[in-house]
Amino acid sequence: YRYRWRLALFRFVNLLRRLIRVPWWRCRRLPWEDPRCFADRKLPAHAPLRYYPNAEVARLRGQSPFVIDLGLQTWRFRLFASPQEAKGASKVREPGFSGKDWDEVPVPSNWQMLGYSPPCYTNVSFPFTAVPLLMAPAVPRSNPTGVYRTFFDVPAEWQSGRRIHVIFHAAGSALMVWVDGHYVGYSQDSMTAAEFDITDCVQGRCDISSSCCSSSSSSSSGGHSQEACLQSPDTAALNGEQNLQERTQHLLVAMVPSWSDGSYLEDQDQWWLMGLHRTVELVAVPTTCSIADFELNAALSGTDGMLQSRVQLASPALLGSAVRVTLSPPSSPNKDNKPTACITGTVSEGQISWESPPMRIADVRPWSAEEPTLYSCVIELLVNGEVLQAESARVGFRNVDIVDGQLRVNGKAVIIAGANVHELHPTRGKALTEEDMLRDLRLLQQGNFNAIRNAHYPHHPRWYELCDEHGFYVVDEANIETHGFLENLAISLLACDPAWASQFLYRVQNMFKRAKNHACVITWSLGNESGWGPNLAACAEWLREADVQCRPVQYEGGEWHGDAVVLFGDGQVPASDVICPMYWSLP
Repeated sequence: YRYRWRLALFRFVNLLRRLIRVPWWRCRRLPWEDPRCFADRKLPAHAPLRYYPNAEVARLRGQSPFVIDLGLQTWRFRLFASPQEAKGASKVREPGFSGKDWDEVPVPSNWQMLGYSPPCYTNVSFPFTAVPLLMAPAVPRSNPTGVYRTFFDVPAEWQSGRRIHVIFHAAGSALMVWVDGHYVGYSQDSMTAAEFDITDCVQGRCDISSSCCSSSSSSSSGGHSQEACLQSPDTAALNGEQNLQERTQHLLVAMVPSWSDGSYLEDQDQWWLMGLHRTVELVAVPTTCSIADFELNAALSGTDGMLQSRVQLASPALLGSAVRVTLSPPSSPNKDNKPTACITGTVSEGQISWESPPMRIADVRPWSAEEPTLYSCVIELLVNGEVLQAESARVGFRNVDIVDGQLRVNGKAVIIAGANVHELHPTRGKALTEEDMLRDLRLLQQGNFNAIRNAHYPHHPRWYELCDEHGFYVVDEANIETHGFLENLAISLLACDPAWASQFLYRVQNMFKRAKNHACVITWSLGNESGWGPNLAACAEWLREADVQCRPVQYEGGEWHGDAVVLFGDGQVPASDVICPMYWSLP
């Protein structure tokens, strides 16, 4: 602990910044410059949900009738000079504004790849400031901001007994959303999903005067905790029978600033590309009761498999609620497959979660990179015997542990032959297709790689499914890198700043909650090149408590003494289960 002077130094520097920095009053007004406002009215992260109507459709994993891809049509787009200018142009958020003179662009896409501004690459530096030590969390007023507009219809079968959500699977650097001129919410973390409940907006019942958290409900301290910004799972879930109004078309508007305070956490040695770069979807969620999240723990016990399920509901269970979990064999799933195991459990009235007892499956076929065997698991939510919602996941039975300093999978030591993988296409940027992902995986297999580090952020949801299927060990990494502070000898500054603690944890939680059920993920990474401090230590502690599979946690940016880092870490910070110096030179 003789090294703790470094941590004290960074805390002292942060105190000085608070005292001398004039623009802090602005940070309480502008959500994209407030490190405590990063998720306003946004629903919590969860495993991918498809809202299938029954088990048969879920087992086939086809198109759900309650999910619509809003990228099947082009969107209207205009690039503004700043978010202030874009937000001030309130008429563009009204359904009566035609926007016919706006350009048409595909979604997903990055506007740099469409010729609206030049792409920018940096290794260490932030492209918008050379002195992040003094600037953060503020960003330049010259901040190119894209505004997207599209109209959508609500299908007739969705207009009774269902709530409507919109999901932006990735948008960066930040995202502000309106529907029919009504403010919906705000999100940061450009590489995980932002989901909002827009039912009241399409019904015309939103308060049109509502604005983002930093201006409408600022606390006396000028910021927001994660709990204050995130909407709880059951918020606005049950307000009687919800019938959508007669309007046939609804306007969806998304504002995407190039830079935000979140950009200081996303300096990942890459091309800076902005826009809606993953799918945008409209989903219909059962009003009476629905699955908000689920967790599957598929482990090995000798030659048998043990499957335990946890299901989180969006609202308190009704009388007669039950959950049924069905596991099918690893052959191609179809409705004629006989289940390997099935269990049904009652959810007591008023409860919001259910956990199954362990299900034993005899002589299970384990999952590994060499033999990636997957079973089909279907989870059904029933009320009085009627299926309200069904979800599907493919699970692999495997164990991950560290024994005598050796990383093991299924009790056997593994040799990791891995590569860093960025999401990047030469002409589409970050807007990847499934064919792009498959091409990368085949290339890695041809090179005899068996492992992937998602560098340096969570990747597309389909990527994890393909890694499960094709047999790759994956290090999933949180969307955190503060490399640019290195130029000011302050790489650990944000990791030591309490004002950023909630946003660090939020990004780690987004990573974990979405990917927790994938067999391919064998370790979690806290991020890349962000120094060390209490904020990262808290993330490591949270991951160990949250992950029932007890997967190792790793981080390269710290040092063996566990104190804050001034320059580079050595990959041996005590909070890391794996000694992982990532960038050693060849001898």
